[in-house]
Amino acid sequence: MKTLKQLTENEKRCIYVLCETDEENEMFQKQAEEEGFLGLDGHTRPTEFPFCKHYGINADMTMGYVFGMAWYYNRRAKENGYPVIDYGKYARGEADYILHDNHT
Repeated sequence: MKTLKQLTENEKRCIYVLCETDEENEMFQKQAEEEGFLGLDGHTRPTEFPFCKHYGINADMTMGYVFGMAWYYNRRAKENGYPVIDYGKYARGEADYILHDNHT
């Protein structure tokens, strides 16, 4: 399985991650925790986050969840150069894991 750290290691900006299902969400939270990511406060473990569809991960190994309204207003992140990743596709090793249209 590809690592989340691989996504962030050459990226100076936040990478947005979309988890379409509860199963993907649980997998993402566990993977992030196993790789050593922590909440923006530097203490909260990813599995302590509420289930959420949208996350942001950073090269400094911090991450946060993004509520629906914030995601909606920031969904054009790709147009500003921020990658948006379909976690399910990424976790399955599919090549087309970068989202090219707006997802809410």
